[in-house]
Amino acid sequence: MKNRIKFFGIIILVALIGFSMTACDNGSTKDQDRLTLTVNATTGSLVVSGLDSHDGKWILAEAKSQNLFCAGDATSNGITGALISSGLATLKVWTITGSEENATFGNYNGNDTVNFAFGILAKATISINEFATVMIDEGAVDWLIAEGTAVGVTFTGGSASATYSP
Repeated sequence: MKNRIKFFGIIILVALIGFSMTACDNGSTKDQDRLTLTVNATTGSLVVSGLDSHDGKWILAEAKSQNLFCAGDATSNGITGALISSGLATLKVWTITGSEENATFGNYNGNDTVNFAFGILAKATISINEFATVMIDEGAVDWLIAEGTAVGVTFTGGSASATYSP
């Protein structure tokens, strides 16, 4: 439970564009009305290996130190993990800018060495409301089924490879 909250706390607060909430309201404003995400195209990519036991599931990743977020795809309505097949997954990599309430996923083409936190998902797409459930209510979720890391991942021109470690 602590690992799940810690993982998604990092992803959501830092990487997922501050899906953290603005000041409390009287309940009349829906969570998605307070969360704004702009997603631009990216050339950044991360190939992750070592996922053999998770074939058919989906993966997300984030690198807090560089404000990088990795997924199969993202829209203003939610995040889709990258499908794991034959022990591999290829994720798009975005850099995150903006405020906690209004963030932008932008093109990543950097040359950095970073550490990643991974989340393995039981379903492909997580909506903004599902992120809010984790953040506000610390509600039970059945879609986060495993977590892992990769240390010292080196990007060249926005591309890198990593090995998942549980």
